[in-house]
Amino acid sequence: MRMKNNYHTHLKYCNHATGVTEDYVCEAIKLGFNEIAITDHAPIPVDFMTKKEYKDNYCTENMKLEFVPKYLKEIKESKELHKNEIKVLSGFETEFVYDREAFYRFLREQVDFLNLGVHFFKNKKGHIIDCYNYLSYKNLEEYKDTCIKAMETGIFNTLVHPDMFFYGYKNKDGENIFDDLCIKVSREIIEAAIKNNVYLEINCNNIKKEDVAKDMNLWKYPRKEFWLIAKEYKDLKIIVGCDAHAPERLSGFHVDAIYKFIDELGLNVLEKMEINH
Repeated sequence: MRMKNNYHTHLKYCNHATGVTEDYVCEAIKLGFNEIAITDHAPIPVDFMTKKEYKDNYCTENMKLEFVPKYLKEIKESKELHKNEIKVLSGFETEFVYDREAFYRFLREQVDFLNLGVHFFKNKKGHIIDCYNYLSYKNLEEYKDTCIKAMETGIFNTLVHPDMFFYGYKNKDGENIFDDLCIKVSREIIEAAIKNNVYLEINCNNIKKEDVAKDMNLWKYPRKEFWLIAKEYKDLKIIVGCDAHAPERLSGFHVDAIYKFIDELGLNVLEKMEINH
């Protein structure tokens, strides 16, 4: 199996990627793709959280609101220019702050679809929690609840890297182990994705080095425990996403490793994504 379509890419506008739409589209054509989506990190308004939370959660590494018209114009131009060679879709990857749903609905109106990427969430006390560094047995349920609430809005097509929660997760003993709570949360996310007709993405981008690519047990995500659970659900829609932050990351050892991972686990992965929301 080879990648024929990719629905997760980032541009220079997010401040931690390289390339513009045309760079990605031309690379995708060279690779023989049928479809490519441009889904840069959407703006996060400053008033969504405190200044410290904004800084601590790397919210400056998202597109600024004033760049959105240029971003959309750029995608539209590439769509037209290459309409006989490849299908180009517009999108954003957005967070979900549960009391700011109107903003995400506004973003959805601007593009073909939205990816949901939960890198932080607002907890019950109103604080923003960083998923990379501060997820534990104490708050993993709140991460899960945020994912589910977002999927229930009906505006997100795909939950990207749904198993990213394991990256820095700590159990009661401070260990990074995929425990019973991780299993419970995984099942609830998967079942909510099925119920709300949302795709779950196997993400390629966390594999940075070739030696790590050779051993799936070293991967923080995609995490085999999560995807072996997902395998049990025959109605679940699974796609692969490059999560490319540079045009050359549309292919390479990391993508090859993911397809080997898929084969070894016996996962049923869809090649093409339909826009359902």
